[in-house]
Amino acid sequence: MTIKISDCHFENCGTGVSAPKDAKLDMSNNKFVACKKAIELRDPPTLLETIGLANNTPLPLVREVFEFLVAGFPDEPAIRTKAESSGLFSWLSVGADTTTVVAGLMQLQQSGLIQAVLAMLPK
Repeated sequence: MTIKISDCHFENCGTGVSAPKDAKLDMSNNKFVACKKAIELRDPPTLLETIGLANNTPLPLVREVFEFLVAGFPDEPAIRTKAESSGLFSWLSVGADTTTVVAGLMQLQQSGLIQAVLAMLPK
C-alpha cells in the first residue's frame, strides 16, 4: 500500500502523519511546523485491539468466549450475553464499547477464522 502525501502543511498538531509500519510513504514538498511528531509509523493492531479489547485482556476470558462461538452459531444477543457474563466487557480498549466488541466477535466468527485463532490461544 502506497500513501502519497504532497504539498501539505502541518502546523501545531500532535502528529502530522500516522501510518502503519509496513506502509510505503511517497511524500514530497511537505512542511511540518511545531508538530509534536512529524511522522509516526505504527505497529499493526493486535487481534484483541481489532475486536475492541485491551491487549492485557486475560486469555482465559477470551478462550471462554471463543469456545462459545465455536460451539455453534449464536446470534448477536447470545454473543452479547456470553461476553457480558464472562466479564469480557471489563476489558474494553480505549474508544471501544460493547457494541464494538460484539461486532468484532461476530465478524471473527463469520470469517471462519475463529477455530484457527482459538487453536493459538494457550489452554
